[in-house]
Amino acid sequence: METFWDIIAPIYGAVIAILIPLALAYALKLLRDKTGIEIEAKDREALQSALQSAALSVLRKQGNAALTSMAEDTIVNYVRDSVPDAVRRLGKGTPITDAKILKLAAPKLETAAKVGDAPAIVSRALATRSES
Repeated sequence: METFWDIIAPIYGAVIAILIPLALAYALKLLRDKTGIEIEAKDREALQSALQSAALSVLRKQGNAALTSMAEDTIVNYVRDSVPDAVRRLGKGTPITDAKILKLAAPKLETAAKVGDAPAIVSRALATRSES
């Protein structure tokens, strides 16, 4: 007479052969989801840092004058050059436009304006740019 394990051994092997790849696929999905979120957070942080640095750089050079196209170019180029991967990944298929970068830089300039480092006209000019 066959034992219980002798009877289920062929079934047990088939079930294991199916469950192991499913478990591995699920574990890889969880890992990809977790690392994707961490990468996005790092990209946002890098972009914010680049925007802050670009805004401060422009303020040091620009002073109290109204925002010029050269200053706008400086901000856009600084951000695109310093964190190109973050700009590309955060765009999610559609690239982040120059107007969007300028709009994101506006709060940085606004904060500087509140503490007296930048004129309000500069931050208002960036914030009201129409996105193209």
